[in-house]
Amino acid sequence: MKKGIAGAIAVALTMAAATAAPMAALAQASATPGKVDQVGGTTNFINMSTLSSRFEVQAGELALQRSTNPAVRGFAEMMIKEHRQHLDQLKFTNASNASAPMPETLDSDYMMLMSRLGAVPAADFDREYMNMMIDGHEEVVEIYRGYSQVGEVESLRKLAAATIPTIERHLAEAKRVAGALP
Repeated sequence: MKKGIAGAIAVALTMAAATAAPMAALAQASATPGKVDQVGGTTNFINMSTLSSRFEVQAGELALQRSTNPAVRGFAEMMIKEHRQHLDQLKFTNASNASAPMPETLDSDYMMLMSRLGAVPAADFDREYMNMMIDGHEEVVEIYRGYSQVGEVESLRKLAAATIPTIERHLAEAKRVAGALP
């Protein structure tokens, strides 16, 4: 029993550290007005936004395969639907105004997160998925706040500002679902 608990704790700590890795540097830079442009501005914002939304969709699809909890499954369905919609908005706004490259697949950091999430024991999956969603949305909301204040492209600044309430709603819902898990 001790070995199982220790293993679960080790997986949880590893996943918590890995969740922050893909966005941590940009989040810190974006949280300080004026710094978002110093780390690549629009290109980094488009890249981060695209990757994080693609990750949310794929992690949600995995949650639908692995979770039996109705609240977790409902959250995953919301993530898939709303992040696909956001990707469409981002593609349109980017193509119309910035033409920054948008990644078509996850990068190696996000692929590693998907692999780790896929390897979590079934008994721990719901909690790990929801914790990952909380951590990710906490980071992303700061990035969007930063870009909405100092981003280079006005239409993307407006999209970032308009998206903040949705990210905050996702974060609140993730916390609610996680708090209700057994």
